[in-house]
Amino acid sequence: AFAAVGQLMAVLTRGLALSIGPVLALSNALGSQLLSGSPLQVVLGVLIVLAAGAGCGLVNGIVIVYGRVAPIIATLATGAIYSGLALAVRPIPGGEVEEALSDLFTYETLNLIPTSLLLLFGIVYLIWAPLSQTVLGRTLYAIGSNEAVAHLSGLNSRKARLLAYSLAGLFAACGGLFLNFQTLSGDASVGASYTLNSIAAVVI
Repeated sequence: AFAAVGQLMAVLTRGLALSIGPVLALSNALGSQLLSGSPLQVVLGVLIVLAAGAGCGLVNGIVIVYGRVAPIIATLATGAIYSGLALAVRPIPGGEVEEALSDLFTYETLNLIPTSLLLLFGIVYLIWAPLSQTVLGRTLYAIGSNEAVAHLSGLNSRKARLLAYSLAGLFAACGGLFLNFQTLSGDASVGASYTLNSIAAVVI
């Protein structure tokens, strides 16, 4: 679900993020290295992983917007780089994740609602609700419909596209973190199926 929301951000701008899976894998690998220790270390680790995901997405956006490379080609290339970085961070599956943090996010709230579902809706609402009320948020839809018209209307299509890919990376990182919470470890190869599944989910 997190990967699909990230993919949606790119698709809204008439693009495609083939690096969703690799960013998710890189985030998962980083999480397995950083999500243990004192509460402060764990919180800092979560923030670093989220920042890394958003940073990967921003790099995608820069290559697409300023390098004028087609999204499918740009994200395919950067995805290969991110996969390599994930393997460098976590050559073999393993690592350690704070078990209390895992329990907090993977059990049920009030013994009724899966906490993961609340987490998903909460993060999506926290980011998307304010964005959808702004000119920048509406620009995402506008450039997906007709970028030339959006540009002539005075909308900042470059800024919106950079935002879209940054958010795609952020949501992919959320997916990688949640896999950490589920498995209490990291694996650089976990992202392989998520790119195609995220595209399929968006289309459906």
